[in-house]
Amino acid sequence: MTAVLKTIAGVPGGTAGRRPGTAREIALVAVFAVVAVLPLIAGDKFWTRKLFVIAVMSIVAVGLNLVLGYAGEYALGQVGIFAAGAYVTGVLTATYGWNAWAAMLAGVLAAALIGLVASVPGLRVGGWYFALTSLFIATVIPQTVKIIPKPTGGEFGLAGIDRPTVLGHALSTPALYALSLVLLGLSLLGLRNLTRSTWGLAFACLRRGDICLRSVGVSPTRVRLTIYLLAAVLAGVGGAVYPFLDGFISPDAFPLSLSILIIGATIIGGSDAVWAPVIGVAILQFVPEVSDRFDKYALLIYGLALVLGSLLLPRGLVVPLRRGASALLAAAARPGAGTGGGTGTGGVPAGGTGSADAAVARLTGAADPGAVLEVAGLGKAFGGNQAVADVSFTARPGQITAVIGANGCGKTTTLNLISGFYRADRGRVGVGGTPLEGRAPHRVVRERVSRTFQTPLLLPDRTVLENVMAGMLTRTPVGAATAILGLPAARRARAGFAADAADLLAFAGLAHLAGQEADTLSPGRQRLLEVARALAGSPAVLLLDEPAAGLVGAEVDELAALLRAVRGAGVAIVLVEHNMRLVMGLADHVVVLDTGTVIATGTPDEVRADAAVARSYLGRSRTEKGEGL
Repeated sequence: MTAVLKTIAGVPGGTAGRRPGTAREIALVAVFAVVAVLPLIAGDKFWTRKLFVIAVMSIVAVGLNLVLGYAGEYALGQVGIFAAGAYVTGVLTATYGWNAWAAMLAGVLAAALIGLVASVPGLRVGGWYFALTSLFIATVIPQTVKIIPKPTGGEFGLAGIDRPTVLGHALSTPALYALSLVLLGLSLLGLRNLTRSTWGLAFACLRRGDICLRSVGVSPTRVRLTIYLLAAVLAGVGGAVYPFLDGFISPDAFPLSLSILIIGATIIGGSDAVWAPVIGVAILQFVPEVSDRFDKYALLIYGLALVLGSLLLPRGLVVPLRRGASALLAAAARPGAGTGGGTGTGGVPAGGTGSADAAVARLTGAADPGAVLEVAGLGKAFGGNQAVADVSFTARPGQITAVIGANGCGKTTTLNLISGFYRADRGRVGVGGTPLEGRAPHRVVRERVSRTFQTPLLLPDRTVLENVMAGMLTRTPVGAATAILGLPAARRARAGFAADAADLLAFAGLAHLAGQEADTLSPGRQRLLEVARALAGSPAVLLLDEPAAGLVGAEVDELAALLRAVRGAGVAIVLVEHNMRLVMGLADHVVVLDTGTVIATGTPDEVRADAAVARSYLGRSRTEKGEGL
């Protein structure tokens, strides 16, 4: 019993670093298996059929959970893709006489293709705009079936779908149910492996936003297409096995209420675990047993469940289940019980590989004296507003180049132009002779240019360690298939990320916070964490956008110490900052902007003595009185 409670309390979803022990995972599988096989043991045909439907709908729902819960994408057309897989399988079997197994494979492939086509709008529009376009698929496919009756049976349905055979014998209902359980188990295992791999970090970044994902060197298009494809394959798997239960399907089997059920199951179950939607599907499938009049009010009941679930359980049932299990564990714990060893807080590595300073030098690889950032003649206008007119400077390895100026002078715009988030109207940007202008932001990161933002783009529901690991996604990527299969290469990649991230946290003075969630840190610690994550991308150039904003006292001193250490590792730092005490104490070279134009460059002392700079900052009357920076 204790092992089961530990499993419920610790199976990771949103926080992939918290891995349960193998024994606890076996306990969860055992509970699932016992519940699943009870109808088979009892020979209860009604519950066998009922659990078959739950298993099939759960396969569809866990695919939606991957899209909606883990990646934050509003692709809600799962039921339409499910219907497509079911009809392709049924038509090929009943109308064209295909072998059922071959027809199932074709149904999955057709669903995957339709899912990819349906996801195209998601590459252009996002949020609820995409939700509406994707939900259209859930309604248009059943309607299309109705108007082409010859191969599909039209509105009257398609009969004569023969079940798959094994050794010449058609699968019985219990055997078909067992097949659905195997498919569900494989789906859960594959998604569990995927979300615990480095792909899980990419999904978390995508959920935070495209800017976050691009800033760690990953293309949002690639990640989106991957999750759309996987979700469509799962919907196709559910659809491919569904027609064989009764040997008959009709458009009425895929109503709008079914879409609401799948969405509601995902929300009610929660997105903190890959298995959570199974709970939601089970609950909503048992609701019809309460009343014989359910069909009349299905849409209303599912809609209410969706709304109430969102309001009362914003993170789903899995969170209170874990809390309850944790509370019972705490009550049952023996005094002085051991906690185990070998890892730090939350299952993170207790230490990395070698000294932190050596690790940073190794990870950044910034000892290359030719990795010089050159900015020449940058210009950018937004309508009639000339944000940057003519900006040129050079940032050298092992130096801090500060870019200062009054609010609105073009400092952040300059960083956005260098990092690819804006496209310059004119000018050049290059690192070590490699031109950067015109490149997408994630490609700029791959050229060893990392950055931070005025408002830190951290992953709030992930640990400090995982936030740094996310910055390493520019490394040789692990294929999705490798991750789903849980191959050694995927495990080695994540373990390597964790070890190097631990070194970077030690370098930044955050090692003791490795297992803590990022949104619980103070503003100062969050700034240091974002710098550590930017360093995880092995940069030669580090762009910092007001890293001291909101920091006070000792927090500023900690930031200054970290930047000195990064400079010592050979990184070229471009620092945009309003804190003049920090700038003048750190910078090797200062560039001063005024209305998008460079008005002065030089050492801190030279800039401090420049009359044009003083007028830009303090006004003519004060400079005439001899007051300076």
